[in-house]
Amino acid sequence: MEVLIQRHEESEDRAVKEETEPIRNMYERYLRFQGERGSLETGLAGRAIFIVAHGDNALINETCQSYSFTIPLNRSAVVSGCISAAVVLLVVELLVMTILWLFRLARPRPKWFSVRSGGRE
Repeated sequence: MEVLIQRHEESEDRAVKEETEPIRNMYERYLRFQGERGSLETGLAGRAIFIVAHGDNALINETCQSYSFTIPLNRSAVVSGCISAAVVLLVVELLVMTILWLFRLARPRPKWFSVRSGGRE
């Protein structure tokens, strides 16, 4: 790559010569990212610490500026989300009802409570 950059610099063609600087910048950026890549091939905590302590500010800023928060939703994603939510709600409701039913059975009833009077004397 360095030979290519050198040939561009030495070229007689003005258009080719003008390409030298952008190519050099891309190559230097590539080398910088390759150096950081090894440090980023660790666990999540190691990556986070490296980015906070030694991260490339230009890359971090570029990432923040170009990051998109859009989540494309198609019909199947919405339907599966609704079905998943309904199933989770059903399971939670059944679990709560079962736990409440078990506690009602385990709770001792007072002697004065009778089924006929409904708890009244």
